[in-house]
Amino acid sequence: MHGRVFGGFLMYRAFELAFSTAYAFAGLVSCFSKVDHIEFLKPVDVGDFLRFRSCVLYTKPEGHEQPLIHVEVVAHVTSPEKRSAEVSNTFYFSLAVRPEAKAMMKKDFKIKNVIPETEEEARRMVAHGF
Repeated sequence: MHGRVFGGFLMYRAFELAFSTAYAFAGLVSCFSKVDHIEFLKPVDVGDFLRFRSCVLYTKPEGHEQPLIHVEVVAHVTSPEKRSAEVSNTFYFSLAVRPEAKAMMKKDFKIKNVIPETEEEARRMVAHGF
């Protein structure tokens, strides 16, 4: 509408990347748990060059039937001719490892523990309710 990309489309693409990131990280299929937070910072115009980046921010592996993997996805609108990029959206998803997927693995299988490395990462996690 009005030459802009619908936010739901961006959210869907970000979720696909978050799912793939969690799968690659855990080595097991995960399932959607919740959308923790979304920030629409800058509109994305139809035809813009969009780049997504994702990372595992935090995990809750111990003491949970379904270990949680918290993934951050950041979308950048990139302008190759100007050699610049601006953050347009940030998405925070939580995905859970299914008990049946975990059961198919070895009994001693564990999800790696990821905690914030810097004070800034810790602030981001607290701000988004992790």
